Amino acid sequence: MQHANSPRRLLPLALLAILALGAAPPPRRPGTRPAPTTPPFEESIEVVDTSVIVTPPARLRRASERDWEVRENGAVRKVDRVETLGAEPWQILIWIDGPLCAQASLSRTLLALAHQAEALTARGSVRIVAASPEPKVVLAATREPSAVVSALAALSSQSLCSAEPDGLFWQARGMPRGGPMNPALATPGGAAAALGELRTLVERRSSLLAEATPACESDACALFLVSNGYPLDADLRLPQELRPATSRELAAALASATDDLARRLVSTRWLLVALPFAPPPPGDEELEAKQSIPKGARPGPEPFPDMGDQAPPAAPAPVRRLPAIAPPAAATDVYLLPELAPLRRLASLTAGAVLRVPEQLPPLFDSFAERRRIWYRTSPLQPGETRELQVFVRGRQAEAPAWIGRPR
Repeated sequence: MQHANSPRRLLPLALLAILALGAAPPPRRPGTRPAPTTPPFEESIEVVDTSVIVTPPARLRRASERDWEVRENGAVRKVDRVETLGAEPWQILIWIDGPLCAQASLSRTLLALAHQAEALTARGSVRIVAASPEPKVVLAATREPSAVVSALAALSSQSLCSAEPDGLFWQARGMPRGGPMNPALATPGGAAAALGELRTLVERRSSLLAEATPACESDACALFLVSNGYPLDADLRLPQELRPATSRELAAALASATDDLARRLVSTRWLLVALPFAPPPPGDEELEAKQSIPKGARPGPEPFPDMGDQAPPAAPAPVRRLPAIAPPAAATDVYLLPELAPLRRLASLTAGAVLRVPEQLPPLFDSFAERRRIWYRTSPLQPGETRELQVFVRGRQAEAPAWIGRPR
């Protein structure tokens, strides 16, 4: 026998049906898109302020922040402010690389720096390290000119430089330094062995310098490297018959070691000033700035019009003098000597310089005050990360480090 549902039982069922009908979505019209079911969200990107030290283009007039542009890996970053360094103190490290420097130039280099001790210490603290071959701190960071003079003068009379790359090239030619010629060594195989030692030497010295250079505390740090370099292309120093088959591999390895050192210096905010000073001229010659140079021996473009070489028969060739404002002759061969190629590259990648004669030191110190600190916004750098960097002002490129990075 069936029993009818009581009103008390039907009432809850009716309430549930009403609630279900109220919660159901309204019918969708044909051709309309369904409403999104995923709630919207916001993505946050962390932004930090960072800075880089640059050298503005020559004859740059006043420029505001809007005239400057920073590019990281090609992406334009917003420049917040631009500061002139002026008298801001620098950290200066003088590093003497014994295996890579030339003894004939050591005294001239260090005494030239000693003569500029007041200018050096006026720019900031000076520290001196002699790596011959292992690094030894000769002078802790100081701003006392007399301490810098004493340390440099003492080092100038010591035998710290061995110029090992030059000796290895003599060995590659079958003429070991200090020994008789050995024709058995004058072969592509013998040259390859000597160049293998050169690669080991360069990689070891680059790694040593990178590891011994501390992170810059103020962003304004200059490494004065006393070194005469090494050829990136060893074939330039060897005759055709002695060039080994591994020359290309060697060139790639030397370039890689050079770039690795540059990246490390840039990541720790150091610029490199190379000091491959030319040996001093003989004592009986005139001062370098006043030396007479034959017309055909002068590197670079003519600094004055060609007046012709017409003269009576058997007359001596005319000799012209460089203008007083011209740099010494030895300062203009920096692009001619193959062993200076890595020093030029290090200076270029770190926004530094290569100096060949003492007369170039004062203008360099003056340029420190004219450099700019560019502040801009970017994403945080990860440890070991580097990004390609370019800085422009009014469409002209400033001298800036090739990368910005963060050490591991």
